[in-house]
Amino acid sequence: MPFGRRSSSEARSTLRGGSSSVAAALALVFAGCGSLSDGGPSSTTPAPRTEDHIRERQSEVLRRVRDATAAGTPAAAIFVGDSITARWERDGAPFWRVVEEIAGGPVLNLGVSGDRTEHVLWRLAEAPIGPLDPRVVVVLIGTNNLGHGTSTAAETLAGVRAVVDAIEAQCPRATIVVLGILPSGVDFNQVRGDAAQINQALAALDLDAA
Repeated sequence: MPFGRRSSSEARSTLRGGSSSVAAALALVFAGCGSLSDGGPSSTTPAPRTEDHIRERQSEVLRRVRDATAAGTPAAAIFVGDSITARWERDGAPFWRVVEEIAGGPVLNLGVSGDRTEHVLWRLAEAPIGPLDPRVVVVLIGTNNLGHGTSTAAETLAGVRAVVDAIEAQCPRATIVVLGILPSGVDFNQVRGDAAQINQALAALDLDAA
């Protein structure tokens, strides 16, 4: 479920409550994310996908944005994410058709399997979505930063925030809906714990400007 959403033109961050749990969650924003002098973590540094098996999808997603931009076709909604988002078009086709009906206009799926936050940042730079003037942008990203072991919880949180900030800068009129990172694995594990902390921190930062 979405725990945070904001209208970019009225974006704000507010803190709810003063409990120690919220304070601990917010500490993730500042701890372990790298300093300005070292350039920050990989999660906030734009990088393309280089694996042979994924380049086709990466090119397809870039093409969708560029073609829509060239045609001057606005998007009612844009979905940004990894394989969970990408598969909504295929495995979740009935759901996707409902989304298109509800949106009442073109809906772009920009999900790429295996994506991490840095990959989304790279594509946003290569093919900006601003010209499409979407009313809504849905973001679900971060699980692969944790699952691939490339980022700590704090670095993943910084990456998610960087993605949201980039979208906000490109789409100042859009409502950005940030979905919580879904649990990974059947049993309790470190990734599930990290995801829970990240979600708690994002909720505490309150992305809802409504």
